[in-house]
Amino acid sequence: MKPIVMTIVNKSIPQKRNLIFIFFLLLVTVGYSQTTVTLQDQCNCEVLSGIDVSAPGDTTPAGADLGDLYVNTDTGAIFYWDGDSWEASSTNGADGNGIASTIDNGDGTFTFNFTNGTSFTTSDLTGP
Repeated sequence: MKPIVMTIVNKSIPQKRNLIFIFFLLLVTVGYSQTTVTLQDQCNCEVLSGIDVSAPGDTTPAGADLGDLYVNTDTGAIFYWDGDSWEASSTNGADGNGIASTIDNGDGTFTFNFTNGTSFTTSDLTGP
């Protein structure tokens, strides 16, 4: 009778290598995806901040280039330099028009009353 020879193969070493490789790829991917882009990078301009500019038409701080931005750190308002003065990039909604009330007219139409005194009545929305 022939002797039986058993060979033990350690399969854990290639598995450990695969796990280390996968962990390395995950680490590289997470590190690569953490790119920060600033407003200054996007607009190709200088972004200033502080409390000096608080209203459209302000002329200080002076020395800005056309298109530079200014962020008021108290209010969060953003201004841009138009060459002569700082102008508001947008309004904060305080001067905007909103809906004061809505009325269901009972016939499939609705009336929207706006804060500036105007109103709008929809067409029949009941469907087929």
